[in-house]
Amino acid sequence: MRITRILLPILGLVAAVVPARASLTFESSQTSFAMEAGNDGLSLSSLITFGSVSGDEYIDPTTGVEFFAFNSGGSTSESFLTTSSGELETTPGLGDSIEVVFPSTVIGFAFNLTTASGNETLCVDLSPATFSTCANGGTPAPGFAGVINESPLATLPTLWLHPLAGGSAATDVISFEVAIQSDDMSAPDVATFLSLGSGLILVACVRRRGRRRIA
Repeated sequence: MRITRILLPILGLVAAVVPARASLTFESSQTSFAMEAGNDGLSLSSLITFGSVSGDEYIDPTTGVEFFAFNSGGSTSESFLTTSSGELETTPGLGDSIEVVFPSTVIGFAFNLTTASGNETLCVDLSPATFSTCANGGTPAPGFAGVINESPLATLPTLWLHPLAGGSAATDVISFEVAIQSDDMSAPDVATFLSLGSGLILVACVRRRGRRRIA
């Protein structure tokens, strides 16, 4: 019994340290994305456009979201078009997939997207290895795609935006928005769980020593 009482907080500490897996909800309209974010107690940013773009990487200075240009298979880096249009444009026939990497503060992400031809279907997936699955079901361009992480202990994973057919779609992002945790709904971080687990272990040890002295 004593061993069990000591092991329980240790197991809780281990569970807090092991990364949780994200549980994703995909939304096909700005209205449903905003509603789901509100139900989860998240705060939405305003629509964000892009500043001066050059090379194969763009980091948004406000949110810290990173965008990388790749070929249609997601295997080779390509350059974004150098533009001041406020859009993030890939090079037709070269840069057809976009990798999006998020800071830990971002819980949800949505974008308005299109292609050079304007009539392709675009997908949101978790890696190039799953490009054939089209996790969000596909978004006809121009259109809207959004995703929210429903697991408060997991970070939003890297997302890939790519053409359904894997062809030369010239994938473009017109604007995007992020959802973050509201201040009054913030989930405990790993450090908090570590402190809690350590405290429980300490209490268990103190109680055990006290019982030995009494005996």
